[in-house]
Amino acid sequence: MNSRQGNPSPDKGMHRVFLILSLVITVLVMSTLNAMIDLFLHPEIPFLDDGHLLTGGIATLITISLFGIVLVYIDRLQHAVRVHEEMRAAISASEAKYRDLFESSRDAIFVTDAEGKLLDLNQAGLKLLGYPALEELAATGHGENIFTGAAEVDPWNVLRRDGVLKDSEFSLERRDGSRVTVLANASAVLDSEGKVTGYRGSMRDITGQKQLQEQLVQAQKMESVGRLAGGLAHDFTNYLTAIQGYIDLAVMDVPTGPVQDNLVEARRSTDGAANLTRQLLLFSRTHPMETRPLHLNRVISGMQEMLDHLIGERITVRTDLAPDLPMVSAEPRNLEQAVVNLVLNARAAMPDGGKITIRTGKRTVDAEYAASHAEAYPGDFAFFSVADDGVGMDSETMAHIFEPFFTTSRHGDSSGLGLAVVYGIVTQYGGWVDVSSAPRKGSTFSIYLPVTTPVGGEEAARPVSPAEIAGHNERLLLVEDDDAVREFAEKILAENGYVVFSAIDARQAFNVFVAERANIDLVFSDVVLPGDTGVELAEQLSSFKPGLPVLLASGYNDTVVDWQTVNERGYRFLQKPYSLPDLLSAVRELLVQARARSADN
Repeated sequence: MNSRQGNPSPDKGMHRVFLILSLVITVLVMSTLNAMIDLFLHPEIPFLDDGHLLTGGIATLITISLFGIVLVYIDRLQHAVRVHEEMRAAISASEAKYRDLFESSRDAIFVTDAEGKLLDLNQAGLKLLGYPALEELAATGHGENIFTGAAEVDPWNVLRRDGVLKDSEFSLERRDGSRVTVLANASAVLDSEGKVTGYRGSMRDITGQKQLQEQLVQAQKMESVGRLAGGLAHDFTNYLTAIQGYIDLAVMDVPTGPVQDNLVEARRSTDGAANLTRQLLLFSRTHPMETRPLHLNRVISGMQEMLDHLIGERITVRTDLAPDLPMVSAEPRNLEQAVVNLVLNARAAMPDGGKITIRTGKRTVDAEYAASHAEAYPGDFAFFSVADDGVGMDSETMAHIFEPFFTTSRHGDSSGLGLAVVYGIVTQYGGWVDVSSAPRKGSTFSIYLPVTTPVGGEEAARPVSPAEIAGHNERLLLVEDDDAVREFAEKILAENGYVVFSAIDARQAFNVFVAERANIDLVFSDVVLPGDTGVELAEQLSSFKPGLPVLLASGYNDTVVDWQTVNERGYRFLQKPYSLPDLLSAVRELLVQARARSADN
């Protein structure tokens, strides 16, 4: 073994033996010389005197022994010093190694005494709790108990009771007052007698992970409620379609007077019910969105008078509209709905009155901004914001504002759908909502929408005359499984110049199509049917008669409708509940387009 293991090497051992022999020889030579000198100087002393020789020999041996002992002791002392220095160097290297591991760990690592007083904490732990130095942290409650301010559980009591803390989740308060969620593991340090001398452990920051889990749960919850809302709205729109349609017919048939006035009021009420249904579909984000190029400034300017009446006298609305704003692709009614919902939300935040500011602008979003906003992405965007100086929101409230039916209203005057609808509208248009707020400092909701470069500029709606939407004996195939809706649509179309063939499902519709030898000018079908869907029926019939105009209608159910096919084929969609003019206009428009294509060919 070598000297690092505590034993001398063979070379060093031989060196010591040679040194001792040299010393013995030297002493013997010196003794002999000393005797010869004495004989020369004192001839009267017998050289071979036994006593003299015995005394000299003993002295010589004692001298040699003493020198040998001293030399061996010195050698062993030097060896012990070398071993000690090597051990100290090894210990220092080990301490440096583990200190480096301690400080470079991404998890917080702590060491305490038996009473929980903090003895050591690495840089990750200081960063976790928001302190620049251990001395500053030690002067706080964390110095006496690293788990000070823990919520959900009491990790210190668990650790003292069980001697171990395993995968324990709780939150700690940081220096700035915010809270961080950690996953902690710790154990007791025992001496040779089994007595606790301290504790050591680690904590991992899982705040981001917990937030992602909560967002996933929230998304799943919104999806579930959205499916429920979409299903209810789909059934409800069938009833509304028939009710509104028959009221419209009744209004046209009765003379002017109280009865007609009552019918008009009833029709107005159904408009409110239809709007509520539409909001449910927008919230659930299963409402198919039609888009056209729009100027945000024109949409907001056109709403100014209506907003003034909506919010009352104690609140003022101010607009700050940026010039040269790029256009966005959206549907005016949906954007108006978003603005109204945000303004009503702002009004609710100012029970004692205040000011609402609506701004527009444009922004180029870079990768850095997009990385810090979950739904943002780089590109050019136009935005509008609604800001109030009301009560504001804390972080807990902000975490729930887009949940369906969540409301802070204490008087039951809010359905809780307002902001959820805004979220549904904006995300379907490829945008996102950015919210900033603080208690007693108001709130600002900013809506970002991607810009568009339309060909031909912004579209404008044009009123049509009854003659333009009347039929000319065109043959229509009507497919609707709801009896009331089918009878209403058949009556409307027949009374306005069309020949109508009715069916309750896709199979019956196909049989009618075959029986009429494909002599059908247009197919008007509900999307959701027993058996094959309206989209599948349209595909089947179009394979027999390419270019066949197709009009689809539904309260919409995204688990059934193949919207990719609808968009690719260019099928026209009519949202239920539809009105009499909407139905006739859509049918007439498709037939005119088909006739134009036929003429070109």
